[in-house]
Amino acid sequence: PKSQYNEILDFVTPEVHLETWRNTKSSKHYDQAQLGYANVIAKYPESPQSKRLSLKRGYLALEKADPLTALQYFQNHIESGIDKDNALSIELAQLGKAQSLIQMSQFDQSI
Repeated sequence: PKSQYNEILDFVTPEVHLETWRNTKSSKHYDQAQLGYANVIAKYPESPQSKRLSLKRGYLALEKADPLTALQYFQNHIESGIDKDNALSIELAQLGKAQSLIQMSQFDQSI
């Protein structure tokens, strides 16, 4: 059923999976969180929360020690233009790309 609370639930559900992953380290919950974030970003692309989550996905991949996926998320954040008017967001994505490259021991490319 349609409800005014559907959007709130759409954003909260991945957060629950994220917290469960952090407590249990269950990859299933991490994957569900990332999928949930991708879904809400696609469903609500103009939402300020979606813009934040687009960047957050990369940092979560770094937290999970998955630098290749993190690099892809950061690159997508920049190329999609989801938060193109926010210079800080773009700079944080660039920093995330550099951190990803460092985790992959690509020191020359991270500069």
